[in-house]
Amino acid sequence: MGFFDKVFGGKAAGGSAPGPRGDFRTLDVPEKGFSIAVPQDWTLVEGPAGLEAHPKECGRVADPASGREISSPGVLVTLSDVPDPRQNAVKETIKARSTSMAGHRMVKHMAGDVRNADFGIVYEYQYGPGDAPVRALGAVAQKKNRLFTVAAVGTAQDFEKSRSTLEAVIASFKLF
Repeated sequence: MGFFDKVFGGKAAGGSAPGPRGDFRTLDVPEKGFSIAVPQDWTLVEGPAGLEAHPKECGRVADPASGREISSPGVLVTLSDVPDPRQNAVKETIKARSTSMAGHRMVKHMAGDVRNADFGIVYEYQYGPGDAPVRALGAVAQKKNRLFTVAAVGTAQDFEKSRSTLEAVIASFKLF
C-alpha cells in the first residue's frame, strides 16, 4: 500500500479510462520528456514550461489557483525542475495544493502511478469557490529531477460534458 493509498484510501474500482481512440492524436514531446493524446480537432499551444490543449470552441474561466484564464474544458501540462531527485516532489505538490488552492478537495484516487515515472498519482479533484468550483482530473509525476503536472479541467458543467474525453487524455499521459 503506497502513501496515497494510506492517506486517501484505495484507488477507484475499474482503474483509469481506456487509452486514446481513433479521433485522438498522440503528441510525443521528447525534448520535454512526455507523450499525451488529445482529440484531433483540439487547438494546441506549446510554451517553454509545457502545453495547453482545448477544443476550438470553449469557454475561458478565471483559474482560482493561478488567477489567469484557462480553457473550459482544457488540458494543461506543466513542467518544473525538482532540486533533489531523491525527494518525492509528487507528495509535496499534493500537500501544497491542499493548502494553497482554496477549496482543494480530492474527489477520487484513480491510480498510484504514472507510466515510466519514479513517483506519480492520478486523481480527480476540485478547487475554488464552493458555488463555482473548477473540476479536474490530474496527474502529478516525477522522473528524476523533473516534475510534470497535468490537469484536465473545466467548470462543473463543462467537466461533466467532457468527462470521457478528459479521462482518455489523462489515461494517455506517459513519460519517456
